[in-house]
Amino acid sequence: MGRRAVNDKAICPQKPLDFFPSRRELKRLKVALSQATLGEILELSFELPRHILRLGRQFPWYNKTLYQAEPIDIYYAFNFIKYELCGYIEIERQQCLEEVKQGCAP
Repeated sequence: MGRRAVNDKAICPQKPLDFFPSRRELKRLKVALSQATLGEILELSFELPRHILRLGRQFPWYNKTLYQAEPIDIYYAFNFIKYELCGYIEIERQQCLEEVKQGCAP
C-alpha cells in the first residue's frame, strides 16, 4: 500500500485499506528476506510516513527477524501500522476538507 492508497482513503472513507499481506506474499517475503527485520519488511512493503517509521523504531519487535519474531510481535507490528495510519488518514482528510473549503470560498 502506498501513499496514493492512504490519500484515496482520506478522500473516500468507504474504500478499504488492503495493507495486510496475503499468505502467499508472506511466504515470498519469508523466503526472500529471511534475515530481514520486521521493521525492514514494513519499510519495504509500505510507503509509510517518516514520523510513523521513527515511532515504530522504538518498539522491540521492529528489530526482530522473521525467525526471531513471535506471532505476537507480528500482531503488534501490523496493529501499530493500522492505528498509526488511521490517525494519519484522519489528519489528511481534515487537510483535504480545509483545502476544499478554501477553494470553494468566494
